[in-house]
Amino acid sequence: MNGLRPSKRNKLIRLALLLMTWSLLVAIALPSISNKKNSNASKYEVQRSHIQSQIEIYYLRHGHFPVTDAPLSNWQTKGKDSQFYFPKGVPTHDNYSRVWRVNSDGKVYGKKPRNNS
Repeated sequence: MNGLRPSKRNKLIRLALLLMTWSLLVAIALPSISNKKNSNASKYEVQRSHIQSQIEIYYLRHGHFPVTDAPLSNWQTKGKDSQFYFPKGVPTHDNYSRVWRVNSDGKVYGKKPRNNS
């Protein structure tokens, strides 16, 4: 017909179909990978924001932060007061396995634990 033999034409059609299939798979897979990264960042920020609000409420009620320049887990040793703010227990780690800490200004952040091995 247009100068190509049937076998070459079949190869070109197969190659075009293969490229379209791979393109479609990539177009589906890339957004889901990207959304997973955004989802983890969102979870971290939501959890940090919740902890931050509880720390600020504690400060308004008591005039000082429950812990400063220390891991948030130290709050658990200060009696049952933490149960009012975190009924399921004080969160100790974020979704990246970083330790929740509170600085002297009451700012909550996740810090990667030291490797003591």
